[in-house]
Amino acid sequence: MKQGGLVWNRTMNDVMLSWGFKRLKCEHCVYYRQSTLGILLVTVHVDDFLTVGSTKVAISQFKDQLRTKWTVSDLGEAHFCLGIALDCNRMNRTISLSQTALIDRIISQFGLTAAVPLSTPMEPGLHLSR
Repeated sequence: MKQGGLVWNRTMNDVMLSWGFKRLKCEHCVYYRQSTLGILLVTVHVDDFLTVGSTKVAISQFKDQLRTKWTVSDLGEAHFCLGIALDCNRMNRTISLSQTALIDRIISQFGLTAAVPLSTPMEPGLHLSR
């Protein structure tokens, strides 16, 4: 169906709003909800949901809500999303993002696999003029 994507987006949006989520005005694929269980951030790409929450209970409740409407495949902790590698270090409370796979693909695509990496892509201290 040509309008299938639009119908799905409207349906999903209506459900998310009915569950108390608010959608960011600047990024329509990001929803957030603050409740007594904690804060929940949800990003949506087509029919894939990436969820981050301040408590495991908030995340678990959201997953249960999703299951009441749709068939859900829980893939566990995210390590890769939309070409970006995700690395969460809970001990240091950090999240690292990496696009190494994309960079390697672009380097290969343009035949630059023999190129030598440099810390600065041009002469240090170079003064440019018009």
